[in-house]
Amino acid sequence: MNTTTTTSVINKPVPGPQGKFLLGSLPDFMRDALDASYKGFLEYGDIVQYHLGPRILYIVSHPDITRTLLVEKARAFPRNEAKDDVGIITGQGIISNDSYESWLTQRRMMQPMFHKQRLATMGTRMEAASQHLLERWDAHPTGHSLDISKEMVRVTLDIINQTMFSAPTYLIKWIKLGPLRQRQ
Repeated sequence: MNTTTTTSVINKPVPGPQGKFLLGSLPDFMRDALDASYKGFLEYGDIVQYHLGPRILYIVSHPDITRTLLVEKARAFPRNEAKDDVGIITGQGIISNDSYESWLTQRRMMQPMFHKQRLATMGTRMEAASQHLLERWDAHPTGHSLDISKEMVRVTLDIINQTMFSAPTYLIKWIKLGPLRQRQ
């Protein structure tokens, strides 16, 4: 998709579900955010606008439009309000930064970590974490349900821990809880 097409898409009113009076789509997102956003994509397409109480949320699904918003026109779009919640814990880091110039400086400092060699190593570790997940699922008793949300969080944390700290989540958890277990 070229920039001209993308820009014209951005300037059109964004479709989305009406939702409930005052609450909009908030009840649907609280019940199952993944399902609500997927249904929105199926019904409304690549860009969907949701009213979540007093806030408006836009979900963009097309990679070309995402690139336009996050790279080509990044200065024109404010950072997500969730950054304020994250910023309380992490300070003004790359995730919670609301200044484009400061964010760009931080991103450039991190860029060497994402060279091809490093990414290849990360890919191997991601594959190992995924394989570990599949082994856990294979060992799960047939006929018993799995909480897929918890499983996805677990594999995501495994991948982050292995790529950033070269340690699986269970080891990080053990190290963190080790002193507590010794006191009991």
